[in-house]
Amino acid sequence: MINMQHMLRMAENAAVDAGIAIMDIYRRGNIDLTTKADASPLTRADKLSQKIIIRHLERAMLPALSEEAAAVEYEARKNWKYFWMVDPLDGTREFIHQLEDFTVNIALMQGSQPVAGVIHAPANGVTWLGSKETGAWKKKRSGILQLPSPLRRKTLQDLKEMEIRLLHMLSCEPSIKGSTRWISPPSLSTTSLT
Repeated sequence: MINMQHMLRMAENAAVDAGIAIMDIYRRGNIDLTTKADASPLTRADKLSQKIIIRHLERAMLPALSEEAAAVEYEARKNWKYFWMVDPLDGTREFIHQLEDFTVNIALMQGSQPVAGVIHAPANGVTWLGSKETGAWKKKRSGILQLPSPLRRKTLQDLKEMEIRLLHMLSCEPSIKGSTRWISPPSLSTTSLT
């Protein structure tokens, strides 16, 4: 039986430690940029984060799939009951451009379903983690905040109202005003989602 709290703690420690290494590279600017076979960028931070995370997660004695590791063919992994799914640096392009919109993502999978996960935003010092068993949590440098669980379901009317508010916000934002000309005018009908 999997101890979900133990797995979350392990994944959180892995993500935070990887985040420390990522931020060290981010501050120093020594990213050592290369390109992967699919033409996407790969940095020293991606590689180091991968090593740190796998070193932590190996303790669970579960296999791992990672964006920065060699692919594992489906036939070899189709019978894995539990495994880790890892993106050691999601937002490599943002990282390269010195933006703060990058995360470390670790999920515990049961078959094809995620059962627990950690998302760590090292530049902002925020970590989200949770599972169905433990609930969802948001940790900031200043403390822990438990998120509402289960999430409130939205009705169709809620979604229509959200769309109207979003479109109004977009039409009022000077920096993107020109890019919203394709959106319905402010007198948008609420029937657009039906």
